[in-house]
Amino acid sequence: MTPQGKRVYAFMRERGPITDGDARTVCGVSRLSAIILQLKKEGVEIKAEWIEGKNRFGEITHFKRYWLAN
Repeated sequence: MTPQGKRVYAFMRERGPITDGDARTVCGVSRLSAIILQLKKEGVEIKAEWIEGKNRFGEITHFKRYWLAN
């Protein structure tokens, strides 16, 4: 597991669901989906859902939230 993968995995284990914004600010990861794919290939069971929210300009946007399956 890469150092970024370890940080993302630890975040989900200790804090719960993670979004791209969490990954950037807390874990220093700019491509969360790539890290999630890597973790899945290593056997980590991860679930995801699409979330609707607003960006900093007040516009509607969609993003994924990931969490550990177990």
